[in-house]
Amino acid sequence: MQITNVTCPSSKYSIKCPYSMTPQGICVHNTANDASAMSEVSYMLGNNNKTSFHAAVDNTRVVTGIPFNRNAWHAGDGGSGKGNRTQIAIEICYSKSGGERFEQAEDLAAQYIAYLLKQYSWGIEKVSKHQDYSGKYCPHRTLDMGWERFLNKIRAQLGNTTTNSSRYSAGSYEVNTDTLNVRASASTSSRIVTQLHRGSKQGVDYTSGSWGHLMNNAGWICLDYCKPYTIDRSRAGSYETTARLNVREEPNTSSRIITTLNVGSRQAVDYNIGNWGHLQNDAGWICLDYCKSI
Repeated sequence: MQITNVTCPSSKYSIKCPYSMTPQGICVHNTANDASAMSEVSYMLGNNNKTSFHAAVDNTRVVTGIPFNRNAWHAGDGGSGKGNRTQIAIEICYSKSGGERFEQAEDLAAQYIAYLLKQYSWGIEKVSKHQDYSGKYCPHRTLDMGWERFLNKIRAQLGNTTTNSSRYSAGSYEVNTDTLNVRASASTSSRIVTQLHRGSKQGVDYTSGSWGHLMNNAGWICLDYCKPYTIDRSRAGSYETTARLNVREEPNTSSRIITTLNVGSRQAVDYNIGNWGHLQNDAGWICLDYCKSI
């Protein structure tokens, strides 16, 4: 973990950090733009605005600006507020656009926060969010993606058992975010194999922490962005097509066509989602409205 310390000029103390502080916890923010950590800190220290924070984290390094024994103006709870006067303020970069850079910044932020927790002999209960002090919806993207999910990243860095990743097991999951990367291995730094979209149904044959391995060795997905679903086998069985029929990658007509079946083609369906049948051997999906049971 690379930590770069940028010193706040003492001439700026009266604006940026006028009070001495004994830290009592860590407050997490999202920057709401796409600047790097160094750019964030340089801009913060270079202007005469009262807003300030202790450190920024991007996808490659941590940059500190305000000494941890000085307060910062970040929590929106006033001159004597607990957030502004007792919390180490951490800004996570690249939250405007999100995506892979933001995910990596979150990972590094979790590593850095765990490092600080160990330094101060604190537990996970010392980690808070901007929202806790002023009601502002911040860290906005981290909240959208799941606050407990982020805390679990920190717990993993601390070597603790997470509160909700332990529930994950082999089974069926539905993607619960707009776009989800499928990775070559169980890590956000791993190569992206493909992407899944909200509502995509996937089978997971085994898990590693919060990561699920897709059946047929298709890659890994983070199950924090999915929800379990129960397989419907009410229409499982053998079918014969009554028209030329597209086999789709997903159970909808906008999904990619894998192949096309001729009239009279016989297929085995192992489960269904509504009127869509999933072909055995994970061969794709067909619309059962154009088939007859045999």
